Amino acid sequence: MPTTEIAPARRRTALALLAILALAAVARFAGLDFGLSLPYARPDENRGAGHATRQLGGDWRPPNFAYPALFPMVNAGIRFATDEAPPAPTAPANLSAAFWVSRVMSATTGVLTVLLLFFLARRLGSTTQGLVPAALLAVSHLHSRDCHFGVTDAALTFATTGVLLLLVRTIEMPRKRRFALCGAAIGVAASIKQPAIWLAAPLLFEAFAPARGEVGTAARGVAVRFGRGAGALLIAGLCAAVAFVVLNPFTLIEPQRFLDDVLFEFTHKTTAHASFAERGFATNASFTLWLGLGGPYVLAALAGLLLSGIGRQRGDAIVVLFALAYYAGMGSGTQTFARYMLPLAPLAALFAARAIVTSTRCLPLHVRGPATWLIAAAVAALSIGRLVRTNELLMARDTRLLAADFIGAQVAGDERVLWIGRYSWPPGDPRIEPRDRAFLEKLLAGDVEPKVALQKAGYRYLVTADHWLLSPFDASPALSERLARSLQEWKSFSPLAPEAARARLTPCFDRHDFFYVPYANFAGFERPGPFLRLYRCDG
Repeated sequence: MPTTEIAPARRRTALALLAILALAAVARFAGLDFGLSLPYARPDENRGAGHATRQLGGDWRPPNFAYPALFPMVNAGIRFATDEAPPAPTAPANLSAAFWVSRVMSATTGVLTVLLLFFLARRLGSTTQGLVPAALLAVSHLHSRDCHFGVTDAALTFATTGVLLLLVRTIEMPRKRRFALCGAAIGVAASIKQPAIWLAAPLLFEAFAPARGEVGTAARGVAVRFGRGAGALLIAGLCAAVAFVVLNPFTLIEPQRFLDDVLFEFTHKTTAHASFAERGFATNASFTLWLGLGGPYVLAALAGLLLSGIGRQRGDAIVVLFALAYYAGMGSGTQTFARYMLPLAPLAALFAARAIVTSTRCLPLHVRGPATWLIAAAVAALSIGRLVRTNELLMARDTRLLAADFIGAQVAGDERVLWIGRYSWPPGDPRIEPRDRAFLEKLLAGDVEPKVALQKAGYRYLVTADHWLLSPFDASPALSERLARSLQEWKSFSPLAPEAARARLTPCFDRHDFFYVPYANFAGFERPGPFLRLYRCDG
Protein backbone atom coordinates (compact mmCIF):
# COMPACT_ATOMS: atom_id res chain seq x y z
CA MET A 1 0.00 0.00 0.00
CA PRO A 2 1.42 3.45 -0.88
CA THR A 3 2.58 5.52 2.08
CA THR A 4 -0.02 8.21 1.32
CA GLU A 5 -2.79 5.65 1.86
CA ILE A 6 -1.43 4.22 5.12
CA ALA A 7 -2.06 7.26 7.33
CA PRO A 8 -5.77 7.63 6.44
CA ALA A 9 -6.28 3.88 6.91
CA ARG A 10 -4.69 4.04 10.33
CA ARG A 11 -6.81 7.05 11.26
CA ARG A 12 -9.96 5.20 10.23
CA THR A 13 -8.90 2.18 12.26
CA ALA A 14 -8.11 4.35 15.29
CA LEU A 15 -11.47 6.15 15.04
CA ALA A 16 -13.35 2.87 14.64
CA LEU A 17 -11.53 1.39 17.63
CA LEU A 18 -12.26 4.47 19.76
CA ALA A 19 -15.94 4.23 18.84
CA ILE A 20 -15.99 0.54 19.81
CA LEU A 21 -14.28 1.28 23.13
CA ALA A 22 -16.74 4.10 23.82
CA LEU A 23 -19.61 1.70 23.13
CA ALA A 24 -18.06 -0.86 25.45
CA ALA A 25 -17.66 1.76 28.17
CA VAL A 26 -21.26 2.93 27.92
CA ALA A 27 -22.50 -0.66 28.11
CA ARG A 28 -20.35 -1.51 31.14
CA PHE A 29 -20.63 1.69 33.18
CA ALA A 30 -24.38 2.21 32.72
CA GLY A 31 -26.16 1.28 35.94
CA LEU A 32 -22.89 0.55 37.73
CA ASP A 33 -24.28 1.90 41.01
CA PHE A 34 -27.19 -0.59 41.11
CA GLY A 35 -28.27 -1.37 44.67
CA LEU A 36 -25.03 0.09 45.92
CA SER A 37 -25.90 0.35 49.61
CA LEU A 38 -27.28 -3.21 49.77
CA PRO A 39 -25.03 -5.81 51.41
CA TYR A 40 -26.03 -8.45 48.82
CA ALA A 41 -26.99 -6.49 45.71
CA ARG A 42 -24.60 -8.89 43.98
CA PRO A 43 -23.65 -11.97 46.03
CA ASP A 44 -19.91 -12.47 46.58
CA GLU A 45 -19.07 -8.78 46.19
CA ASN A 46 -18.81 -8.71 49.97
CA ARG A 47 -15.91 -11.19 49.94
CA GLY A 48 -13.45 -9.08 47.96
CA ALA A 49 -14.75 -5.83 49.43
CA GLY A 50 -14.45 -7.15 52.97
CA HIS A 51 -10.90 -8.37 52.36
CA ALA A 52 -9.94 -5.00 50.82
CA THR A 53 -11.44 -3.12 53.76
CA ARG A 54 -9.46 -5.24 56.21
CA GLN A 55 -6.30 -4.55 54.20
CA LEU A 56 -7.06 -0.84 54.31
CA GLY A 57 -7.25 -1.14 58.09
CA GLY A 58 -3.89 -2.95 58.26
CA ASP A 59 -5.05 -6.58 58.41
CA TRP A 60 -3.42 -8.31 55.42
CA ARG A 61 -4.16 -11.89 56.45
CA PRO A 62 -6.54 -13.38 53.82
CA PRO A 63 -9.78 -14.79 55.28
CA ASN A 64 -9.73 -17.55 52.65
CA PHE A 65 -6.94 -18.48 50.26
CA ALA A 66 -9.50 -19.52 47.64
CA TYR A 67 -9.75 -15.77 46.94
CA PRO A 68 -6.27 -14.49 45.98
CA ALA A 69 -5.04 -11.11 47.20
CA LEU A 70 -4.44 -9.03 44.07
CA PHE A 71 -8.00 -7.81 43.39
CA PRO A 72 -8.69 -6.66 46.98
CA MET A 73 -5.14 -5.27 47.17
CA VAL A 74 -5.80 -2.97 44.19
CA ASN A 75 -9.16 -2.01 45.69
CA ALA A 76 -7.51 -1.06 48.99
CA GLY A 77 -4.73 0.79 47.15
CA ILE A 78 -7.19 2.88 45.16
CA ARG A 79 -9.12 3.80 48.28
CA PHE A 80 -5.92 4.64 50.15
CA ALA A 81 -4.77 6.84 47.24
CA THR A 82 -8.09 8.71 47.35
CA ASP A 83 -7.57 9.40 51.07
CA GLU A 84 -10.29 7.15 52.38
CA ALA A 85 -9.84 6.78 56.13
CA PRO A 86 -9.09 3.26 57.38
CA PRO A 87 -12.05 1.75 59.22
CA ALA A 88 -12.02 1.71 63.00
CA PRO A 89 -11.43 -1.82 64.35
CA THR A 90 -14.71 -1.85 66.30
CA ALA A 91 -16.83 -0.07 63.68
CA PRO A 92 -19.40 -2.08 61.69
CA ALA A 93 -18.27 -2.69 58.15
CA ASN A 94 -19.72 -0.31 55.57
CA LEU A 95 -18.69 -1.78 52.24
CA SER A 96 -20.46 0.60 49.84
CA ALA A 97 -17.23 2.43 48.93
CA ALA A 98 -15.42 -0.89 48.46
CA PHE A 99 -18.27 -2.20 46.29
CA TRP A 100 -18.11 0.89 44.11
CA VAL A 101 -14.34 0.71 43.62
CA SER A 102 -14.55 -3.01 42.79
CA ARG A 103 -17.25 -2.35 40.20
CA VAL A 104 -15.23 0.45 38.61
CA MET A 105 -12.28 -1.95 38.46
CA SER A 106 -14.43 -4.60 36.75
CA ALA A 107 -15.94 -2.17 34.24
CA THR A 108 -12.54 -0.66 33.45
CA THR A 109 -10.85 -4.02 32.93
CA GLY A 110 -13.85 -5.00 30.80
CA VAL A 111 -13.27 -2.08 28.43
CA LEU A 112 -9.53 -2.76 28.37
CA THR A 113 -10.25 -6.40 27.48
CA VAL A 114 -11.97 -5.15 24.32
CA LEU A 115 -8.74 -3.29 23.48
CA LEU A 116 -6.58 -6.35 24.19
CA LEU A 117 -8.85 -8.48 22.02
CA PHE A 118 -8.38 -6.06 19.13
CA PHE A 119 -4.60 -6.45 19.36
CA LEU A 120 -4.84 -10.22 19.76
CA ALA A 121 -7.22 -10.71 16.84
CA ARG A 122 -5.27 -8.33 14.61
CA ARG A 123 -2.10 -10.25 15.42
CA LEU A 124 -3.79 -13.48 14.37
CA GLY A 125 -5.40 -12.02 11.23
CA SER A 126 -5.89 -8.52 9.90
CA THR A 127 -7.11 -5.11 11.02
CA THR A 128 -10.67 -6.06 10.08
CA GLN A 129 -10.29 -9.28 12.04
CA GLY A 130 -9.28 -7.08 14.97
CA LEU A 131 -12.14 -4.59 14.80
CA VAL A 132 -14.96 -7.09 14.29
CA PRO A 133 -14.25 -9.23 17.39
CA ALA A 134 -13.68 -6.07 19.44
CA ALA A 135 -17.12 -4.84 18.39
CA LEU A 136 -18.70 -8.23 19.11
CA LEU A 137 -17.19 -8.26 22.60
CA ALA A 138 -18.28 -4.66 23.21
CA VAL A 139 -21.94 -5.71 22.77
CA SER A 140 -21.61 -9.15 24.41
CA HIS A 141 -24.38 -9.51 26.96
CA LEU A 142 -22.43 -12.07 29.00
CA HIS A 143 -19.34 -9.89 29.20
CA SER A 144 -21.08 -6.55 29.75
CA ARG A 145 -23.38 -7.97 32.43
CA ASP A 146 -20.58 -9.39 34.52
CA CYS A 147 -18.39 -6.32 34.13
CA HIS A 148 -20.95 -4.56 36.37
CA PHE A 149 -20.07 -6.76 39.33
CA GLY A 150 -17.40 -6.10 41.93
CA VAL A 151 -16.04 -9.63 41.76
CA THR A 152 -12.90 -11.01 40.14
CA ASP A 153 -14.24 -12.52 36.91
CA ALA A 154 -13.92 -9.45 34.66
CA ALA A 155 -10.39 -8.80 35.92
CA LEU A 156 -9.53 -12.48 35.36
CA THR A 157 -10.83 -12.21 31.79
CA PHE A 158 -8.64 -9.17 31.21
CA ALA A 159 -5.65 -11.10 32.57
CA THR A 160 -6.22 -14.29 30.54
CA THR A 161 -6.72 -12.27 27.35
CA GLY A 162 -3.51 -10.37 28.10
CA VAL A 163 -1.53 -13.57 28.68
CA LEU A 164 -2.81 -15.05 25.41
CA LEU A 165 -1.72 -11.87 23.60
CA LEU A 166 1.68 -12.16 25.27
CA LEU A 167 2.01 -15.81 24.23
CA VAL A 168 1.17 -14.94 20.63
CA ARG A 169 3.39 -11.87 20.43
CA THR A 170 6.45 -13.59 21.91
CA ILE A 171 6.53 -16.63 19.62
CA GLU A 172 9.81 -15.42 18.09
CA MET A 173 11.36 -14.41 21.42
CA PRO A 174 14.25 -16.49 22.86
CA ARG A 175 12.73 -19.40 24.77
CA LYS A 176 14.13 -18.75 28.24
CA ARG A 177 13.09 -15.12 28.24
CA ARG A 178 9.71 -15.95 26.74
CA PHE A 179 8.78 -18.65 29.23
CA ALA A 180 10.04 -16.59 32.15
CA LEU A 181 7.89 -13.66 31.05
CA CYS A 182 4.80 -15.74 30.27
CA GLY A 183 5.16 -17.77 33.46
CA ALA A 184 5.30 -14.61 35.56
CA ALA A 185 2.24 -13.28 33.74
CA ILE A 186 0.30 -16.47 34.55
CA GLY A 187 1.33 -16.10 38.20
CA VAL A 188 -0.09 -12.58 38.23
CA ALA A 189 -3.30 -13.78 36.55
CA ALA A 190 -3.66 -16.58 39.11
CA SER A 191 -3.31 -13.92 41.83
CA ILE A 192 -6.60 -12.51 40.58
CA LYS A 193 -8.43 -15.81 40.39
CA GLN A 194 -7.14 -19.36 40.30
CA PRO A 195 -8.83 -20.60 37.07
CA ALA A 196 -6.05 -18.70 35.28
CA ILE A 197 -4.15 -21.96 35.77
CA TRP A 198 -5.81 -23.25 32.59
CA LEU A 199 -3.41 -20.97 30.71
CA ALA A 200 -0.95 -23.80 31.36
CA ALA A 201 -2.50 -25.70 28.42
CA PRO A 202 -1.18 -23.43 25.64
CA LEU A 203 2.05 -22.95 27.58
CA LEU A 204 2.50 -26.73 27.68
CA PHE A 205 1.89 -26.91 23.93
CA GLU A 206 4.40 -24.15 23.26
CA ALA A 207 7.02 -25.86 25.44
CA PHE A 208 7.00 -29.09 23.42
CA ALA A 209 6.00 -27.77 19.99
CA PRO A 210 8.77 -27.99 17.37
CA ALA A 211 10.74 -24.83 16.78
CA ARG A 212 10.14 -22.99 13.52
CA GLY A 213 11.81 -24.89 10.69
CA GLU A 214 12.58 -27.91 12.88
CA VAL A 215 12.32 -31.27 11.08
CA GLY A 216 13.04 -34.87 11.88
CA THR A 217 11.59 -37.31 14.40
CA ALA A 218 14.65 -39.34 15.38
CA ALA A 219 14.87 -40.51 18.95
CA ARG A 220 17.64 -38.03 19.67
CA GLY A 221 15.54 -35.20 18.24
CA VAL A 222 12.55 -36.20 20.38
CA ALA A 223 14.72 -36.42 23.48
CA VAL A 224 16.22 -32.99 22.81
CA ARG A 225 12.75 -31.51 22.32
CA PHE A 226 11.48 -33.14 25.52
CA GLY A 227 14.43 -31.83 27.52
CA ARG A 228 14.07 -28.38 26.03
CA GLY A 229 10.33 -28.36 26.80
CA ALA A 230 10.81 -29.58 30.36
CA GLY A 231 13.38 -26.86 30.95
CA ALA A 232 11.07 -24.19 29.55
CA LEU A 233 8.21 -25.39 31.76
CA LEU A 234 10.48 -25.38 34.80
CA ILE A 235 11.42 -21.76 34.12
CA ALA A 236 7.79 -20.80 33.57
CA GLY A 237 6.64 -22.64 36.69
CA LEU A 238 9.28 -21.03 38.89
CA CYS A 239 8.49 -17.55 37.58
CA ALA A 240 4.75 -18.15 38.02
CA ALA A 241 5.29 -19.34 41.59
CA VAL A 242 7.50 -16.37 42.45
CA ALA A 243 4.98 -13.89 41.02
CA PHE A 244 2.11 -15.56 42.87
CA VAL A 245 3.97 -15.69 46.20
CA VAL A 246 5.12 -12.07 45.94
CA LEU A 247 1.48 -11.01 45.55
CA ASN A 248 0.22 -13.58 48.09
CA PRO A 249 2.96 -13.72 50.75
CA PHE A 250 0.71 -15.42 53.30
CA THR A 251 0.95 -18.61 51.23
CA LEU A 252 4.44 -19.00 52.73
CA ILE A 253 3.38 -17.89 56.20
CA GLU A 254 0.42 -20.31 56.38
CA PRO A 255 1.18 -23.01 53.77
CA GLN A 256 -1.12 -25.66 55.24
CA ARG A 257 -4.14 -23.37 55.32
CA PHE A 258 -3.33 -22.30 51.77
CA LEU A 259 -3.25 -25.90 50.56
CA ASP A 260 -6.44 -26.79 52.45
CA ASP A 261 -8.37 -23.81 51.08
CA VAL A 262 -7.22 -24.34 47.50
CA LEU A 263 -7.93 -28.08 47.61
CA PHE A 264 -11.39 -27.50 49.03
CA GLU A 265 -12.16 -24.93 46.34
CA PHE A 266 -10.91 -27.24 43.59
CA THR A 267 -12.97 -30.23 44.76
CA HIS A 268 -15.98 -27.99 45.40
CA LYS A 269 -15.86 -26.77 41.79
CA THR A 270 -15.15 -30.12 40.11
CA THR A 271 -17.51 -32.49 41.93
CA ALA A 272 -21.24 -33.00 41.66
CA HIS A 273 -23.59 -31.20 44.05
CA ALA A 274 -27.11 -32.35 44.80
CA SER A 275 -28.53 -28.86 44.27
CA PHE A 276 -27.19 -28.67 40.69
CA ALA A 277 -28.80 -30.95 38.16
CA GLU A 278 -26.12 -31.36 35.50
CA ARG A 279 -22.43 -31.03 34.77
CA GLY A 280 -21.07 -27.76 33.52
CA PHE A 281 -20.29 -29.20 30.10
CA ALA A 282 -24.01 -29.15 29.35
CA THR A 283 -25.03 -26.11 31.40
CA ASN A 284 -22.36 -23.83 30.01
CA ALA A 285 -23.32 -24.69 26.44
CA SER A 286 -27.11 -24.73 26.68
CA PHE A 287 -27.54 -21.99 29.27
CA THR A 288 -24.56 -19.74 29.97
CA LEU A 289 -23.21 -19.26 26.46
CA TRP A 290 -26.42 -19.86 24.52
CA LEU A 291 -28.38 -17.25 26.49
CA GLY A 292 -25.45 -15.02 27.41
CA LEU A 293 -24.35 -14.56 23.81
CA GLY A 294 -27.36 -15.65 21.76
CA GLY A 295 -27.75 -18.65 19.50
CA PRO A 296 -26.41 -17.07 16.26
CA TYR A 297 -23.38 -15.74 18.14
CA VAL A 298 -22.59 -19.18 19.60
CA LEU A 299 -23.02 -20.94 16.24
CA ALA A 300 -20.71 -18.44 14.56
CA ALA A 301 -18.18 -18.91 17.37
CA LEU A 302 -18.26 -22.69 16.94
CA ALA A 303 -17.69 -22.31 13.21
CA GLY A 304 -14.78 -19.96 13.89
CA LEU A 305 -13.36 -22.35 16.47
CA LEU A 306 -13.38 -25.11 13.86
CA LEU A 307 -11.70 -22.85 11.30
CA SER A 308 -9.05 -21.87 13.83
CA GLY A 309 -8.54 -25.47 14.89
CA ILE A 310 -7.86 -26.75 11.40
CA GLY A 311 -5.54 -23.88 10.57
CA ARG A 312 -1.80 -24.19 10.82
CA GLN A 313 -1.04 -20.93 12.59
CA ARG A 314 0.80 -21.26 15.88
CA GLY A 315 -1.15 -18.36 17.37
CA ASP A 316 -4.47 -20.00 16.55
CA ALA A 317 -3.38 -23.17 18.35
CA ILE A 318 -2.56 -21.15 21.48
CA VAL A 319 -6.01 -19.55 21.59
CA VAL A 320 -7.91 -22.74 20.72
CA LEU A 321 -6.06 -24.81 23.33
CA PHE A 322 -6.86 -22.33 26.10
CA ALA A 323 -10.53 -22.17 25.07
CA LEU A 324 -10.87 -25.97 25.09
CA ALA A 325 -8.90 -26.47 28.31
CA TYR A 326 -10.81 -23.76 30.16
CA TYR A 327 -14.20 -25.03 29.00
CA ALA A 328 -13.34 -28.61 29.95
CA GLY A 329 -11.80 -27.68 33.28
CA MET A 330 -14.56 -25.33 34.40
CA GLY A 331 -17.27 -27.67 33.13
CA SER A 332 -16.16 -30.75 35.01
CA GLY A 333 -18.23 -29.92 38.11
CA THR A 334 -21.87 -29.00 38.57
CA GLN A 335 -21.44 -25.63 40.29
CA THR A 336 -21.55 -23.58 37.11
CA PHE A 337 -22.44 -19.94 37.63
CA ALA A 338 -22.63 -17.87 34.46
CA ARG A 339 -19.71 -15.67 35.47
CA TYR A 340 -17.36 -18.67 35.38
CA MET A 341 -17.53 -18.58 31.58
CA LEU A 342 -16.54 -14.92 31.30
CA PRO A 343 -12.93 -15.62 30.15
CA LEU A 344 -14.39 -17.36 27.10
CA ALA A 345 -16.37 -14.28 26.02
CA PRO A 346 -13.41 -12.61 24.22
CA LEU A 347 -12.52 -15.89 22.50
CA ALA A 348 -16.12 -16.44 21.43
CA ALA A 349 -16.02 -12.96 19.86
CA LEU A 350 -12.71 -13.77 18.15
CA PHE A 351 -13.97 -17.08 16.75
CA ALA A 352 -17.32 -15.62 15.65
CA ALA A 353 -15.53 -12.78 13.85
CA ARG A 354 -13.28 -15.26 12.07
CA ALA A 355 -16.31 -17.16 10.78
CA ILE A 356 -17.99 -13.93 9.67
CA VAL A 357 -14.92 -12.56 7.88
CA THR A 358 -14.30 -15.93 6.21
CA SER A 359 -17.90 -16.12 5.00
CA THR A 360 -17.59 -12.81 3.12
CA ARG A 361 -14.36 -13.58 1.27
CA CYS A 362 -16.27 -14.87 -1.73
CA LEU A 363 -17.97 -11.46 -2.18
CA PRO A 364 -16.65 -8.66 -4.39
CA LEU A 365 -14.13 -6.48 -2.58
CA HIS A 366 -16.29 -3.33 -2.59
CA VAL A 367 -19.15 -5.03 -0.70
CA ARG A 368 -17.07 -7.25 1.55
CA GLY A 369 -16.65 -4.69 4.34
CA PRO A 370 -20.31 -3.63 4.61
CA ALA A 371 -21.43 -7.26 4.39
CA THR A 372 -19.07 -8.23 7.21
CA TRP A 373 -20.48 -5.59 9.53
CA LEU A 374 -24.09 -6.36 8.59
CA ILE A 375 -23.59 -10.06 9.35
CA ALA A 376 -21.82 -9.16 12.62
CA ALA A 377 -24.78 -6.97 13.62
CA ALA A 378 -27.23 -9.77 12.83
CA VAL A 379 -25.15 -12.31 14.78
CA ALA A 380 -25.01 -10.01 17.82
CA ALA A 381 -28.63 -8.82 17.70
CA LEU A 382 -29.91 -11.09 20.48
CA SER A 383 -26.93 -10.26 22.67
CA ILE A 384 -27.47 -6.53 22.14
CA GLY A 385 -31.15 -6.79 23.08
CA ARG A 386 -30.37 -8.64 26.32
CA LEU A 387 -27.57 -6.23 27.15
CA VAL A 388 -29.92 -3.25 26.80
CA ARG A 389 -32.64 -4.86 28.94
CA THR A 390 -30.13 -5.81 31.65
CA ASN A 391 -28.80 -2.27 31.83
CA GLU A 392 -32.31 -0.83 31.93
CA LEU A 393 -33.10 -2.98 34.95
CA LEU A 394 -29.80 -2.18 36.67
CA MET A 395 -30.57 1.53 36.35
CA ALA A 396 -33.97 1.10 38.05
CA ARG A 397 -34.33 1.25 41.83
CA ASP A 398 -34.24 -2.14 43.52
CA THR A 399 -37.28 -3.40 45.46
CA ARG A 400 -35.10 -3.78 48.56
CA LEU A 401 -34.22 -0.10 48.42
CA LEU A 402 -37.85 0.86 47.79
CA ALA A 403 -38.89 -1.10 50.88
CA ALA A 404 -36.10 0.48 52.94
CA ASP A 405 -37.15 3.95 51.75
CA PHE A 406 -40.75 3.25 52.78
CA ILE A 407 -39.72 1.99 56.21
CA GLY A 408 -37.47 5.01 56.67
CA ALA A 409 -40.37 7.36 55.94
CA GLN A 410 -43.22 5.49 57.68
CA VAL A 411 -41.74 3.68 60.69
CA ALA A 412 -40.95 5.53 63.90
CA GLY A 413 -37.44 5.47 65.28
CA ASP A 414 -38.35 3.38 68.33
CA GLU A 415 -40.23 0.67 66.35
CA ARG A 416 -38.50 -2.56 65.37
CA VAL A 417 -38.70 -4.31 62.01
CA LEU A 418 -37.71 -7.95 61.53
CA TRP A 419 -36.43 -8.58 57.98
CA ILE A 420 -36.09 -12.23 56.92
CA GLY A 421 -33.91 -13.53 54.07
CA ARG A 422 -30.16 -12.89 53.79
CA TYR A 423 -29.92 -12.05 50.08
CA SER A 424 -32.89 -9.68 50.41
CA TRP A 425 -31.38 -7.74 53.34
CA PRO A 426 -31.68 -3.93 53.13
CA PRO A 427 -28.99 -1.29 53.77
CA GLY A 428 -28.15 -0.61 57.39
CA ASP A 429 -30.98 0.95 59.39
CA PRO A 430 -31.13 0.87 63.21
CA ARG A 431 -34.86 0.10 63.06
CA ILE A 432 -34.37 -3.00 60.90
CA GLU A 433 -33.03 -6.30 62.26
CA PRO A 434 -31.91 -8.59 59.40
CA ARG A 435 -32.28 -12.30 60.18
CA ASP A 436 -32.55 -15.63 58.40
CA ARG A 437 -35.30 -18.24 58.24
CA ALA A 438 -33.88 -20.27 61.14
CA PHE A 439 -34.36 -17.34 63.51
CA LEU A 440 -37.99 -16.93 62.48
CA GLU A 441 -38.69 -20.66 62.71
CA LYS A 442 -37.26 -20.74 66.23
CA LEU A 443 -39.34 -17.71 67.17
CA LEU A 444 -42.52 -19.36 65.85
CA ALA A 445 -41.80 -22.88 67.13
CA GLY A 446 -44.87 -24.85 68.15
CA ASP A 447 -48.44 -23.73 67.61
CA VAL A 448 -47.84 -20.16 68.76
CA GLU A 449 -49.70 -17.50 66.77
CA PRO A 450 -47.13 -15.55 64.64
CA LYS A 451 -48.66 -12.21 65.61
CA VAL A 452 -48.37 -13.01 69.31
CA ALA A 453 -44.81 -14.37 69.02
CA LEU A 454 -43.56 -11.36 67.05
CA GLN A 455 -45.20 -8.87 69.40
CA LYS A 456 -43.76 -10.67 72.41
CA ALA A 457 -40.29 -10.47 70.83
CA GLY A 458 -40.72 -6.71 70.41
CA TYR A 459 -41.26 -6.54 66.63
CA ARG A 460 -43.98 -4.34 65.21
CA TYR A 461 -43.29 -5.11 61.55
CA LEU A 462 -42.05 -8.08 59.53
CA VAL A 463 -40.58 -8.19 56.01
CA THR A 464 -40.38 -11.43 54.01
CA ALA A 465 -39.01 -12.12 50.55
CA ASP A 466 -40.31 -14.31 47.75
CA HIS A 467 -38.89 -15.02 44.31
CA TRP A 468 -38.23 -17.65 41.67
CA LEU A 469 -34.81 -17.81 43.35
CA LEU A 470 -35.70 -18.99 46.84
CA SER A 471 -32.69 -19.31 49.14
CA PRO A 472 -32.41 -21.44 52.32
CA PHE A 473 -32.40 -18.16 54.24
CA ASP A 474 -35.85 -17.04 53.01
CA ALA A 475 -39.14 -17.98 54.62
CA SER A 476 -40.42 -21.23 53.12
CA PRO A 477 -43.73 -21.22 51.19
CA ALA A 478 -45.45 -23.00 54.09
CA LEU A 479 -44.11 -20.48 56.59
CA SER A 480 -45.07 -17.56 54.34
CA GLU A 481 -48.61 -18.90 54.10
CA ARG A 482 -48.78 -19.19 57.89
CA LEU A 483 -47.62 -15.58 58.27
CA ALA A 484 -50.13 -14.32 55.71
CA ARG A 485 -52.99 -15.92 57.67
CA SER A 486 -51.94 -14.30 60.94
CA LEU A 487 -50.59 -10.89 59.94
CA GLN A 488 -51.93 -7.90 58.08
CA GLU A 489 -50.00 -7.02 54.92
CA TRP A 490 -49.23 -3.32 54.96
CA LYS A 491 -47.21 -2.85 51.75
CA SER A 492 -45.71 -4.98 49.00
CA PHE A 493 -42.89 -4.28 46.56
CA SER A 494 -42.64 -6.05 43.22
CA PRO A 495 -39.96 -6.13 40.50
CA LEU A 496 -42.72 -6.48 37.89
CA ALA A 497 -44.65 -3.86 35.98
CA PRO A 498 -48.18 -3.31 37.35
CA GLU A 499 -49.81 -5.04 34.39
CA ALA A 500 -47.53 -8.11 34.52
CA ALA A 501 -48.96 -11.34 35.94
CA ARG A 502 -46.27 -13.34 37.74
CA ALA A 503 -47.94 -16.69 37.05
CA ARG A 504 -47.67 -16.12 33.30
CA LEU A 505 -44.00 -15.14 33.23
CA THR A 506 -41.10 -17.50 32.56
CA PRO A 507 -37.95 -15.51 33.39
CA CYS A 508 -34.59 -17.23 33.24
CA PHE A 509 -32.16 -16.59 36.12
CA ASP A 510 -28.58 -17.65 36.70
CA ARG A 511 -28.94 -20.79 38.79
CA HIS A 512 -28.54 -20.46 42.55
CA ASP A 513 -26.69 -17.14 42.19
CA PHE A 514 -29.38 -15.05 43.93
CA PHE A 515 -28.84 -12.10 41.65
CA TYR A 516 -32.34 -10.76 41.11
CA VAL A 517 -32.05 -9.70 37.45
CA PRO A 518 -33.12 -12.16 34.73
CA TYR A 519 -30.42 -13.67 32.55
CA ALA A 520 -32.95 -13.94 29.71
CA ASN A 521 -36.73 -13.64 29.21
CA PHE A 522 -37.12 -10.13 30.64
CA ALA A 523 -40.82 -9.68 29.83
CA GLY A 524 -42.77 -8.03 32.63
CA PHE A 525 -39.77 -6.82 34.68
CA GLU A 526 -39.15 -3.16 35.45
CA ARG A 527 -36.58 -3.33 38.29
CA PRO A 528 -34.26 -5.70 40.18
CA GLY A 529 -35.02 -7.31 43.50
CA PRO A 530 -37.23 -9.96 45.09
CA PHE A 531 -40.93 -9.69 45.89
CA LEU A 532 -41.16 -8.17 49.36
CA ARG A 533 -44.09 -8.10 51.78
CA LEU A 534 -44.20 -5.77 54.76
CA TYR A 535 -46.54 -7.00 57.51
CA ARG A 536 -47.88 -5.25 60.56
CA CYS A 537 -47.63 -7.39 63.68
CA ASP A 538 -50.23 -5.36 65.62
CA GLY A 539 -53.00 -5.32 63.04
